[in-house]
Amino acid sequence: MPGDERLNLLLSTLARVAIAVELEPTLQILLDSFREVVPFDAGGIFLRDAKDHVVRARVTRGYAADLKMPADEGIVGSVLQTGQPRLVRNVAQESAYVPVRPSTAAQLTVPLVSPRGVLGAVSLESDRTSAFSDDDLALVVLFAQQATVVIERALLHEQAIRQSRIDRDIEIARDILQGLTPPVAPAVPGLQVAGRSMTAQSVGGDAYDFIAYPDSQLGISIADAKGKGLPAALLAVAHRAMLHALVSVELRLRATFTRISELLERTVPSGNFVTTFYGIIDVAERRMVYANAGHPPPLIVRANGEFEPLAVTGPALGFPRVAPMREGYAAFAPGDGLVLFTDGVTDVGPSPDEFFDVAGIEATVGRLWARDVNQICNGLLDEVVRRAGRVLPDDATAVIVKFD
Repeated sequence: MPGDERLNLLLSTLARVAIAVELEPTLQILLDSFREVVPFDAGGIFLRDAKDHVVRARVTRGYAADLKMPADEGIVGSVLQTGQPRLVRNVAQESAYVPVRPSTAAQLTVPLVSPRGVLGAVSLESDRTSAFSDDDLALVVLFAQQATVVIERALLHEQAIRQSRIDRDIEIARDILQGLTPPVAPAVPGLQVAGRSMTAQSVGGDAYDFIAYPDSQLGISIADAKGKGLPAALLAVAHRAMLHALVSVELRLRATFTRISELLERTVPSGNFVTTFYGIIDVAERRMVYANAGHPPPLIVRANGEFEPLAVTGPALGFPRVAPMREGYAAFAPGDGLVLFTDGVTDVGPSPDEFFDVAGIEATVGRLWARDVNQICNGLLDEVVRRAGRVLPDDATAVIVKFD
């Protein structure tokens, strides 16, 4: 094909995709046009995957399978690293060549360079040595320069669609998680209970829950899954589901927590864990049996204004063989209560030396203790937000319990 015809064909192709926004159809048209003007036996348009440090063939012709390779290997890798085109007339004499097709003898590779950097490369292979000329290289370079604008726009469109789907998934997850959070505490004569949770991101890994038992007993749970955002939220949901399933069969608390810890170890990626406290309050007897798996110790609030921390009784859930789980016990008098919280409440402030800490909880709750539990809970978390400079670094949750 004469040079003018080849150039006109490429310009016509650019006109066809000038308003295209879908990535794959755009790449298919571009690669087929390359084949018409520079015949090849195998070829592809490769795009970087910066997250995985690889380059992937998004469209191909003549290869047995889709291609993925490290972004710094082979002739394609060298072009991505340097941003310079390569014409290799005999791959047998090229040390950087990585054989993908046994029959390949020559390779022409051109970068796709945008103001954001090297997006990828066009790579063409032939089964004949010296199959590609300098004119072929110049033409492909020229076309790649123009095509990059179209490819970058299609990439941005693809990213926008993906982000929109992620945002929608997070919105759905947030709605589900909010539906799992008790809107109000169960009404138990002789006891006031309130809880509130605030997230650092759209969704978070903090959770609290109330589980009603017969005979004026109430289960109170607070948990903090490792991390923030959607992964932590999913881990918190898994913990909640396990807790509800196991307490329904009336296992001892230490057995319940041990079972959850073993399940988490087997079913979630290594290193993930949940710190949690679960107590069963007998309101009539003003007593509580509890288990605390690595969670910040809740505070008993005495009617005279004194605070007493409850002991941790075992390691975080997800580490079942670190230490055995035990149970703890607490007794209350009229006017006493309990403050449960996550580390997002204590660990706020300009620096670790100036964190809100347990002393901040005691000062705030002590000042508010004469009020009802909703006012105490809201007042505590409002003070946390103030100390955080209005931007929470982590999810923050509090539960207030008060005996009449």
